[in-house]
Amino acid sequence: MRILNKWTKAVALAAVFAVATTVAAQTTHHVSSSKIGWGAWTFKPIYADAAAGPQVHSFLVSAPPDVTVGDNIVAVWYVRDPSAPGGWIAKSWETTSRAEVVKSVKTALGISDAEDDRWEFAEKSEIDAVLSPEQSKNYDRGLLADDPFAALLAASPDRDEVVAAIASWGYKAADVNADKGLASCSSGAVLSAFAAATEAGLTECESMDKTVVTLVALSTALGGTCPDGLAALGADATFYVASIPESTCDRPNVLPIPPWSPVRCTTERGLFPNSTKYCWTYERTYTVTRTKTLGALNPLAPPTYLFCTQTSTATRKDTRICCSPWYPDPVPGRNPNCEDLLTPVPTPGSPGAPTCFTAANSPSYPLQGPWTPNPCTPWVP
Repeated sequence: MRILNKWTKAVALAAVFAVATTVAAQTTHHVSSSKIGWGAWTFKPIYADAAAGPQVHSFLVSAPPDVTVGDNIVAVWYVRDPSAPGGWIAKSWETTSRAEVVKSVKTALGISDAEDDRWEFAEKSEIDAVLSPEQSKNYDRGLLADDPFAALLAASPDRDEVVAAIASWGYKAADVNADKGLASCSSGAVLSAFAAATEAGLTECESMDKTVVTLVALSTALGGTCPDGLAALGADATFYVASIPESTCDRPNVLPIPPWSPVRCTTERGLFPNSTKYCWTYERTYTVTRTKTLGALNPLAPPTYLFCTQTSTATRKDTRICCSPWYPDPVPGRNPNCEDLLTPVPTPGSPGAPTCFTAANSPSYPLQGPWTPNPCTPWVP
């Protein structure tokens, strides 16, 4: 019996260790609140928590509805894979619903519903409405891997031109600049440069600093990896970064909170004979703000930057209810019981006009200018 007990304990310990190992191995993924823009396509970073700092897991890339036509592929998912050529693999979908694409990625990685407002490709209500999203499938440079054209164009020197043409006709294809790389710089090298730049800015908690750090890192990464590709792009070598703080510090700035103000008092009969319960309702109203920064970069030497900031505001109203002990109270001196009914932090709206920093008025950021075109004019956060 003693031997059996020892065996039982050993099995139990092994099971506990296995469960602990599984839990420790689980990775939490997040969608970044920032994005990188290149041409018509927006690169939305998805990152994982790690001991050494957040690590980019993938990019979900999409173009706005006015760019895609017909049955076009509307999104591509580039996922890091050290075993793949270039270090990345690509996935996509048959669906043309951006909300379904987002739900598919969310489901695959277990990304919290609390981060739905960061995706930007679809509204939260649209994402919630998708119940059974399509699973992603293999994608190969503009086409789904099982598309008949994919095999026909596998070795064609004109592949990029053909894909761009059939995409313009509304075929199930995507003309994504990232698939083409930059001259001698492969698609994987460009994506790795984007990832390095994203990771450099992920820990910054101020939107301006975050955008600046990301763009400077992108300039360094692309300039060191793809100088010939950037030279070929010339004036079109323009990349954009839009930032607000990440999950670790993604809290709207709160302006000074005023004290509670009493607004009404109510009474009710107490539990004890001849006793009364008094309840005061207090309220306070204050403003929360969030600043978003847009940056533009042309990494051709000397690198040229431009930054614009825009602050949005919203009003928050909190309520506190404090009830006195029963009066007369059998326990003299007991403090009132208070309950705070705090409203969720609203997403700041009412954006103000953007403020753009040029070489003349920039607060010590690495700007050279003037920048043309000015990305602030059409910017709507």
